[in-house]
Amino acid sequence: MIALRPYQDEASASVFRAWETRDAALIVMATGVGKTVMFSDIIRRTVAATGKQALVLAHRQELIWQAKKTLKAFGLKVSVEMGEHKASADWFHRPDVIVSTVQTQAVGCGGNGRMSKFRPEDFALVVIDEAHHYGHTGIYEKTLKWYRTNPSLKILGVTATPDRLDKQNIVSKLGGIAFSFDTLDAIKDGWLVPVKQRMIVAASIDLSHVRTQAGDLNPGELSEIMESERPLHQVAGPLVEETFGLRTIVFTVSVKQAERLAEIINRSRPGKAIAVSAKTPKENRREILKLFKRGVYQYVVNVGILTEGFDDSGVGCVAVARPTKSRALYQQMAGRCIRPSESIAHTLGDLQDASARKELIAASDKPECLIIDYCGNAGKHKLICTADLLAGDAPPKAVERARKRAEKTGEAVDMTEEIARAKRELEMEEARKRLRVVAKTTYRKLDIDPFEALGVTRPPASFARFDEGPTEKMVNLLAKNGIDASGMTMREAKVIMRELFRRWDAKLASVKQSTWLKTKMGLSVPLRKDEASRIMDRVIGARKAVAR
Repeated sequence: MIALRPYQDEASASVFRAWETRDAALIVMATGVGKTVMFSDIIRRTVAATGKQALVLAHRQELIWQAKKTLKAFGLKVSVEMGEHKASADWFHRPDVIVSTVQTQAVGCGGNGRMSKFRPEDFALVVIDEAHHYGHTGIYEKTLKWYRTNPSLKILGVTATPDRLDKQNIVSKLGGIAFSFDTLDAIKDGWLVPVKQRMIVAASIDLSHVRTQAGDLNPGELSEIMESERPLHQVAGPLVEETFGLRTIVFTVSVKQAERLAEIINRSRPGKAIAVSAKTPKENRREILKLFKRGVYQYVVNVGILTEGFDDSGVGCVAVARPTKSRALYQQMAGRCIRPSESIAHTLGDLQDASARKELIAASDKPECLIIDYCGNAGKHKLICTADLLAGDAPPKAVERARKRAEKTGEAVDMTEEIARAKRELEMEEARKRLRVVAKTTYRKLDIDPFEALGVTRPPASFARFDEGPTEKMVNLLAKNGIDASGMTMREAKVIMRELFRRWDAKLASVKQSTWLKTKMGLSVPLRKDEASRIMDRVIGARKAVAR
């Protein structure tokens, strides 16, 4: 049986806690951190505790076979219900787990669905793999409605991202998020490799007139642009230059774009690129991916084939040659290259410390991965890049600043570091704004502005954003002279101090004296220090005499 990693164990425990108060739960876990292992453990425990079966639903064949393999590693009896594969519904020959496509369950058997051959009361659990495909209507809803006639049934959804472009809220539909472990968490904890982002500026990719359809770029209009000659070359040229020695998956929007890109890449790297799409026979597709894993092919240019259900930890680069507004789609594409090298995957699980895991990754044959995006004129569209996946709690302004800096730098950058840098910059800028507000408030409260009292000009406000506050030594010195410098900028404090030094050298009245004479007597003429003292002594003496 496969040993769980700490976060998988925590996720599993979170699900069972959630089920104490509701019948459904959602787990959000980054691509590449073992969602299948996690839900296999939950199935094992549920089957053992209830004596009933579990059903795993997925929307693609690749996910079905992947789930079956992992479930069997947990010692479970597994059958597939899909196409020519039939699972026994007989009590005496039944498997622990049935793995089935949702299409088979809902529309097989002449449209009634093969779900009708199974009794809902025999099942304790239904798992929805890649649950972001689950909407409020359609085949998922039809299938779950059948099995939910069993009042004790539990539902578990697993996904790398719950985002849906059609705005349907699968989080609430599946009872809320019981546990979350995103890409940034996994990188920081040393379970996934660090991500380098390379933004290729391709002026010919003008998306400003592409319409939005179902929340993403209209595929037909996007295809027309990406299939054009100039964009093809502006994608292929930098791709070959940036990916020396890296096995690379290229994502495209159309078959024509994929085939033309592979053709152009092969001009520079003969025989190293091949296109794969839904029209590629499945046997050929499997053989191509085997050759890709062995390094015979360096580039697999695909159309929506390798977004899910494909695991190859040797992939070092993903090139997104199909801009998207979908965070879910982008995360699936990016996730194809962020797994650590297969040579250290098992060792990572033996290390309890995140620093040790990160050191192991850094010393491996895959210390990082590269994700290439192509940016032209996006117009009104907000396109997704790695900054959106690695944002964590960073504000949108920091994410956008990191993205723009990555576009301008002309080289691969660590997007996690860029976001952290942008976040620090924004925090400093906000702190300076607050200082200026405090300064203005302070000056309004003072009877005499120190600049006015000393007869000097305040520096222009436009300089304030470039300044930090005065040093502690400067603040203390100004305070001794009756000046509150807590709201000043460095530039303002220096102006005041220069005037103080000039006054000391010229033996002129101090700030305190000038302020007293201005407020008490209305005097604003420049006086020597000794003259100011004599005037103040006479006035104070006269007032004391009157008081007596």
